[in-house]
Order: sequence, then structure tokens, then C-alpha cells
Amino acid sequence: YHSPISHPSRSSHYCVCLQLIGNAHVYLKFLYHVLELQYNPVIIDYRGKQEGELRVEIYPVDDNGEEYDEPPNGLEEWIGKPINFDFKLIYGKGLTEKYANNVSVEFQFFNEPVIELDPIPGKKPNPEFNFRRLFKIEKITKELVDYLQNDAMTFKVKGYTDAAYKELMESQGMSHRPSNALGSTMEPPASAAPSASQELPSKPATPAVSEVEFKQAKDEAEKLRAEKRKLEVEKEELQKEMVERERKAKDEALATVTKDGDKAVKKQIDEMKKERDSALKSLEEERQKIKDEMEKLRQENTILKVAANKAKTEAANNQGGKNSRSCVIQ
Repeated sequence: YHSPISHPSRSSHYCVCLQLIGNAHVYLKFLYHVLELQYNPVIIDYRGKQEGELRVEIYPVDDNGEEYDEPPNGLEEWIGKPINFDFKLIYGKGLTEKYANNVSVEFQFFNEPVIELDPIPGKKPNPEFNFRRLFKIEKITKELVDYLQNDAMTFKVKGYTDAAYKELMESQGMSHRPSNALGSTMEPPASAAPSASQELPSKPATPAVSEVEFKQAKDEAEKLRAEKRKLEVEKEELQKEMVERERKAKDEALATVTKDGDKAVKKQIDEMKKERDSALKSLEEERQKIKDEMEKLRQENTILKVAANKAKTEAANNQGGKNSRSCVIQ
């Protein structure tokens, strides 16, 4: 992945390189509703095993860096307007020890260029990235709306194994501060204080799930319930209407029926039955779709409640504290 570094005591095909620890995924639907997203995605390796987690925060902001007080119901209402996303990758936690050497992360937001963070030097199972980037969108498009509504950001977390890291250090003749694969030092001198532009503004710790998000999920569920009730009423009315139409048709046909006209009456009744069955089938399909959406919302509400309880517990344990982090704005 990086330029391989051959070890002089090994054969020419031996090299030391970064390995993929696993992938973490962050779904972006909160951004579609112009709501802040705070999430700890789990890092999963190719075997499906958990290898730690990341801390990701994304805030929709205006050109002044302020969050929106009155977000729309959906981002398509703002098509053609500008929007910015204040993105933060703050830390990793619980990475498997044997892979947690010179940890690096690669990811991409929408159509922006792929971003790869500089490796964090040394063995860091709980690396502090403190990365921040403002993604400026000059004009909201249908493509962006679809991306935020349906897609996810994938974070590729990489590192060296203990053996590979040892080989890397030996190949560079280093027994002190580690450096990245290209030999450039990662850490600034201890005396170098961060500039004002590098400092993250202090912000009180906030729960991972806000009341706005809960209210939005409840509102969506209530809308689906209302639509379901409406379809049930329409179905009953349609059934009554079909029965009444059949009865009237039969009465009118029997009043003037002749032997040769029996076939025409029967055909008319059969056509009406087909219309009724087709309409009932369409209503049943719509009803099933709503049931599926309701089930999905119930699952999401369960996840949100668990996250909210966890956040409240953490907030209670850290009451009165402030979360101030420093990051480089790139």
C-alpha cells in the first residue's frame, strides 16, 4: 500500500507494509435531515470479528459555521442551495494490540478526493486522530440527496503487525521515535504549541442521540400509522362499493335478461370482479409496504433508545465536564 521497504537480511520479495485491520461504516441519513451525526462505528475485519471502534462527528453548518436552527424535512427541499459539513474523526478505541502499530485511516465523503490520514506513530490501540475537515457543497444536487439518504461512508483502518513494525523500525535503523513509511516524522516537537487555527472550539459533551432525532423518528412512525389507517378505510370502502356495484348490475341485468343475454351479463360481472380483485391486490401490496416500513422504524427506535440510554449514563458519569479536543484543520 505504501512503498514497500525491503529488509537487507531477507530475500528480495520480502517487504513490510500496512495491513487492513478492518472497515467501519457510517450511514448518513441524519445529514439528509440536516441533523448532526455523532456515532461510534464498529471496525469489522474480513472474518466479521470486531477489531475496535472509531468516533465520528459530522455537523451540517452554514457559511458562518453555525448549525441550522430550522432544518428541512428532507434535503431535497434545499436543492440548488449551498451547504457545508463540518467533519471530525476524533479517535479510535479498542484496536487489537497486535495490529495497532502506526495506525492510519482512509475514507471518502461523497465526490470529494479520498483522504488518508498520516499514520499515528508507535503502538496505539486507542489512537487520537483529531482530524477535522470542512466539506463545502456549493450546490445541493439530487445525487447528493440520494447519497446521504441511502449510502454510507466507509473507513478503512490500517496498521502494521508487531512483527512488521519491528522490521520497519530495524530497516530504518531507528530505536527511538518512529516515523511513517516514507521516513517523515509524524509528531511535532514537544515545545511546538498548536496554532489557533488548529484548535477545536470547546464544546460541552452531548448525547449521541438528540431529542430532535427521537421526535423525528416518532413523527415518521405516526405518519406511517396514519397512512395505514387511511388505506384500511379505503380498502373497506372499495370492498363495499364493489359489492354494491355487483348487486346493482345483477339486479339491472336480471330485470331485462334474455336467454341470449345471459353470457353478456356474466361477462360484465366477471370483468367487475377482476377490477375489484386488482384494486384489492394493489391495496394489499401498499399495506405490506407500510408494515415493512413500520417494522424498520421499530428497529431503528430500539437502537436509538439503547444509544440514548448509554449516552445519558455517560453524561451522568461525566457531568460538569467539558470535551475540548485539538485537531488540525486540513
